[in-house]
Amino acid sequence: MNLLKDSFGRRFPYIRLSITDVCNFKCGYCLPNGYQKDKSDNRKFLSSEEIERLAKGLSDLGVSKIRLTGGEPTVRKDFFDIVKILKKKSGIKKTVITTNGYRLDQIAEKLVDSEIDGINISIDSLNRETFKKITGHDRLPEILKGIEKLQKLNFKNIKINAVLLNGINSTKKDFKDWSNFIKFNEIGNKKSIYLRHDIDFSIDSALEIASLENSIGVNSTFFFMLSSNFYNLLSDRNISSVREISSMGHDISLHFDPKVDKDFEERFKKEKKIFETTFNCKIDTVSIHRPGIFLEDNNRKLFDCRHTYEDYFFKEMNYLSDSGGKDILKKLNQIAERDENEDSDPLHLLIHPIWWSTESESPSHTLTSWLKSNEDFMIEETKKNCKTFKEI
Repeated sequence: MNLLKDSFGRRFPYIRLSITDVCNFKCGYCLPNGYQKDKSDNRKFLSSEEIERLAKGLSDLGVSKIRLTGGEPTVRKDFFDIVKILKKKSGIKKTVITTNGYRLDQIAEKLVDSEIDGINISIDSLNRETFKKITGHDRLPEILKGIEKLQKLNFKNIKINAVLLNGINSTKKDFKDWSNFIKFNEIGNKKSIYLRHDIDFSIDSALEIASLENSIGVNSTFFFMLSSNFYNLLSDRNISSVREISSMGHDISLHFDPKVDKDFEERFKKEKKIFETTFNCKIDTVSIHRPGIFLEDNNRKLFDCRHTYEDYFFKEMNYLSDSGGKDILKKLNQIAERDENEDSDPLHLLIHPIWWSTESESPSHTLTSWLKSNEDFMIEETKKNCKTFKEI
């Protein structure tokens, strides 16, 4: 097979195909005056027959995925005919679209029936007025309704696109709005990773790995224990560390081990309130060891909160934890070596920061070293405080 390559030898298994330059929005960065056809331009868009012929040729050259774009691709009257051609007659394995979403509510069922493989939706703001200012149309409610309809039809592969515009939709609140929208609506593609850290021993190691992840643009969720035998979450030093982790863009929440707690529900509610007040956050998901002690069904909420033992995190995702030792590295390498176009479920990755270091050490040696250093720190802090009291 002659593969589609450029002059540098790079393969192209994925092609974006613009099937129209017509768009019904007036985005300031693209078509501020709306689409206006030049009457002297007699060119025509590719017909469905030409698209079929082109797709077959691209398939013969090793292309396996085509993204339909525009303009706005769904304005074409033969849009679903084109999708059908690509899905049934072209040899292309995956057909996805990028859309402004203005018709989603109307065509959601037809999109699902067409067996389209993925939908990217452009939403430049989740603030209705800002959205209208950017696009020239007050259509955000309809778009969100369309996304909700797709989800009710159990369509999984939804992505959200946004163009960042300085001073318009680039504030911390904008980023948080998008993050919460994607998180709470479970929007994401099949390559997504839910990276989680249960902090059983050391907040210092949590801060260290949070800083490392931040330096490479990775956000994760850190679960802390308010009732811990190994650290005081509410010390000034640890409060400062957790706030620093949150300021990097990581999510923070509570971690529980209720195995010996008879009054867990009361403690849960108290700790949740203390945590939310101290760190100015809203807890919606918690990490918990053995929720079956309290829940007959793991899919039931834990006192109005989701938890990390739900089927969503364990059955709809590939669960991988460092609790199994070095075997995690082998499994991660296998995942990393997958073809980028290969279908895969999201990955739920649990990392305990204390076990990771630049040195190759056994877990027992790591824990012993940490306990010794923590003991030395506590002795020094005690001496310092005693000296302060003596001077007083």
